[in-house]
Amino acid sequence: MGYPVMLKSTAGGGGIGMHLCHDEKGLRDSFDSVRRLGANNFADDGVFLEKFIARARHIEVQIFADGKGGALALGERDCSSQRRNQKVVEECPAPNLTDDVRKQLHQNRRTIIVICSVP
Repeated sequence: MGYPVMLKSTAGGGGIGMHLCHDEKGLRDSFDSVRRLGANNFADDGVFLEKFIARARHIEVQIFADGKGGALALGERDCSSQRRNQKVVEECPAPNLTDDVRKQLHQNRRTIIVICSVP
């Protein structure tokens, strides 16, 4: 994956339990802190890594699923306006997406949900 990475609490929100790590030392130094934040704030000390991309768009696709393999993409929102890893503005529908990219985002998200909901 390579550095930098974002070390994140598996439970969480509001930017709590997120540390940007530029190297192995930073990752090792932050690990216990992120676990502790997750345990104290969300009763869950699980952590995961995500590749950090400095100037990426944060687009979320909203899905309604029945838990039996059926899923419907309701739309997407651009949550790229952030301060300290917390969303400040959410814009729906996400601006400046081509119709092809929007359709592909929705289809990919539906496919993931259907795969994950099959026992």
